[in-house]
Amino acid sequence: MVRTVLVCAAGLSLALAPASPASAHAELVTATPAPGAGLPQAPGAVVLRFTEPLNMRLSEIRVLDSEGIDVGEGPSLAVPGEREAMRRELGLLSPDRYTVEWTTFSTVDGHTLRGSRLTM
Repeated sequence: MVRTVLVCAAGLSLALAPASPASAHAELVTATPAPGAGLPQAPGAVVLRFTEPLNMRLSEIRVLDSEGIDVGEGPSLAVPGEREAMRRELGLLSPDRYTVEWTTFSTVDGHTLRGSRLTM
C-alpha cells in the first residue's frame, strides 16, 4: 500500500514539473509537490504558482484520473498571501494515471491560459 501511494505521489509530482515563464500571461512557474519528490503518502493538495496574480473566480485546477473524472476535493482556492498561486485539495488517490489541468485568468492582462501535465 505504501509503495502504491509513493508511486502515485511521485507520478503526480513529475506531472507538475515547472514550465518556463512567459511574459504578459499567468504562466506556470512552480508546482508543489516538487517534481520527483518521494513522498510517504499522497499529497494533501496540489499548489501551482504563476507569473502573475490570478482572478480566482475564473481560475481553476482539475486533477483527472484515467477515466477523466475530477478527483480533486472542493473548489480551487487562493493561497493566502500569494496572489499568484492557487491550490486544490486532494483526497486519497488510487494508483492510476492523473492529469493536472489548470485554467488561469490574469488580473494584469485579462488573458486566460490553459495547461495540463500527464502523470505516471
